Amino acid sequence: MNKNDILYDKEPSFIYNVDYKGIASELWNTTIDENDNDEDKYIKQLIGNVNYGLLEKGGSTSHKSIVYKNLREAVHNQASYGGKAHKLSYVKETIVEERCEEKFSTQIDGYEDELEAYYILNLKDKAQ
Repeated sequence: MNKNDILYDKEPSFIYNVDYKGIASELWNTTIDENDNDEDKYIKQLIGNVNYGLLEKGGSTSHKSIVYKNLREAVHNQASYGGKAHKLSYVKETIVEERCEEKFSTQIDGYEDELEAYYILNLKDKAQ
């Protein structure tokens, strides 16, 4: 087992437990269109797809973020667990100003010096 230096982690404050099987069985046991069996199936599939999509989008997923100082650790854990890795840098910007008094113009050049970098691995698991 690898020893990792995890600096910070974030977990959601709540996760919804959704009973998909119960919802699906209740939907399929309900009669919507008594006259047309194909229309009844189509409407039930549409209702199921729309509602499942809204439930998944609405918060039935677990999202966890882990912060690393080392890029290799973040990439290694991304390969093991999936997710997306992002870089967060603390940058110092230095502005160099040059004046040419003959032309009455000012030229400003800037450059960034990266002082410290962190790597954030965002993991997202779908609820079962």
